[in-house]
Amino acid sequence: MDTLAQKTLEEKYIIELINISKKFSTNNGGELKVIDNLTMRFKEGSISVIIGPSGCGKSTILNMIAGIIDVDEGKILVNGIDIQRDPSYKKSIGIGYVFQQPRLLDWRTLRENVIFALKATGTIPKEKWNEIAEYYLKLVGLEGFLDYYPLQVSGGMQ
Repeated sequence: MDTLAQKTLEEKYIIELINISKKFSTNNGGELKVIDNLTMRFKEGSISVIIGPSGCGKSTILNMIAGIIDVDEGKILVNGIDIQRDPSYKKSIGIGYVFQQPRLLDWRTLRENVIFALKATGTIPKEKWNEIAEYYLKLVGLEGFLDYYPLQVSGGMQ
């Protein structure tokens, strides 16, 4: 076997999108196909970039990988497991990403926003929420802003 073929067999992909397609209903009763038969693979430990013009489906791809929306056709594998066929695995993998716009709840403090997300996982005991929230807010340099509301801090801090 040549070196290139052997290297290809040894590559480990952490995330694979295989022949995925996604369409959305339009206001006039039609359909808009945003993703059509797309295959992408992401290697473990790599840094990958998805670029393209506005409306080409970049956020849709990320939403499908994160399990926020389902694919219409094809499959998404994470660690070799089809997340569409195994919803419990989809919830347990903990894939997340930072949205383009802040998604914080204005009526909750930064600490309360983090706790809200921790509560939503359904897997973290309530008595750990405050400790974990403080840890992550400190990790990103916001330990002095735990009880500030989103509109009291800069966009970057949000």
